[in-house]
Amino acid sequence: MASLERRRSIRIDVEILINYDKETPGRTKNICEQGCCVEINRYFPPGTYLKIKFPLQEPDEIMAIGNVMWSHKNESKN
Repeated sequence: MASLERRRSIRIDVEILINYDKETPGRTKNICEQGCCVEINRYFPPGTYLKIKFPLQEPDEIMAIGNVMWSHKNESKN
């Protein structure tokens, strides 16, 4: 049986470089009105709040605070 789509807005596949901190860069996989899916080479358990920076042209950036909804450890990386 196919799963029902629970999202209220369209999800767009887009890769945008982000920074969690200077040592932990990442990228988005997709983005929608309610949030985005990011890949960061560090594990954060669900419920963790993160401050993510979207760098623009120097020195500008957009900062967003988000809540980890789901996460998994990638054993093939650090």
